[in-house]
Amino acid sequence: MAPGKALARALPHQRAMLPWELISRRDIGLLFLINFAVGMAMFAVLYFMDLYFALVKGNSPGKAGVALLYYLPGLGVGGYMAMFTTNVWPRQTLPPLLLGAVTSAVGITVLAYAIDRENTPLLYGMMALTGHGVGLRMNPGSLHGLAYFPKLTAQVSFLVSFAMPFGGTVALTLMSTVFNNKSGGAAKTSGEGGGGMSSSSSDDAPVPTGDAHVVVRDAIRWAFIAIVPFMWLCVLLTTFLGNVWVGKDGTHDVVNGVYLWNLARGKKLERERRTRGDRAEAAEAAAAAAAATAAAEKDDVEKNKSADTKGAATV
Repeated sequence: MAPGKALARALPHQRAMLPWELISRRDIGLLFLINFAVGMAMFAVLYFMDLYFALVKGNSPGKAGVALLYYLPGLGVGGYMAMFTTNVWPRQTLPPLLLGAVTSAVGITVLAYAIDRENTPLLYGMMALTGHGVGLRMNPGSLHGLAYFPKLTAQVSFLVSFAMPFGGTVALTLMSTVFNNKSGGAAKTSGEGGGGMSSSSSDDAPVPTGDAHVVVRDAIRWAFIAIVPFMWLCVLLTTFLGNVWVGKDGTHDVVNGVYLWNLARGKKLERERRTRGDRAEAAEAAAAAAAATAAAEKDDVEKNKSADTKGAATV
């Protein structure tokens, strides 16, 4: 369906749901992968930390769910930081995207270590840090793409909205496979390999003891280790993005090159001004009116020159 291709010529009145200019843009592809990693980080913590608190710590389902609330402060702080960086200072989209990628990667990496050590305070801190990285990238993750394509709001929003749950689905599939292979059913049995099940109170879930306890803990740890490479790959991919400066009047300045690496090499990239929504239509109408006025003035000048030439020839 790209312009000039065979299918576009055969169906001239059809319009692709995702235009080729959108799919072929490097920044849009990178944004899809970045939001894919955001979904992985979010789903991994919300699903597998619940398993950890229930199967390893022996908390009841209610207590295990309450423990996940430590994820929310980081998510809230990240959301407020995203609003500050895009609306107050530095009014750019690359800094929150890069910082969020780093904090999520560090959070998931250290989370695997904290699970191995069963360090609950460190676990809570890394859950909050991972949530911070997720919240920090949610708004800039879509704003960055909308600045490059101000007239394709629906298409850009669709890509971002699809990438996050898709990444979460892939993460859960990968982590569940690793968990099942490493645990070998130890979480469902009561005493394989010399381990048993115990409970500290009637409100708590049975806790695997002995070898079973170690197997379940290590299975969850390896499940998180399985997604660590994706988190750090997201950090690397973020460095190849362009950058967007958010204007106070609804306009955006964008650069089409790799902003961070060119900045490190001292190479200056040219900014392009983009306008969204009604302002874009008003700007186009004003530009069209200005072009029409300039053309009319040019015609008047040519007519006056023609009249002066004819008058001189008559004299």
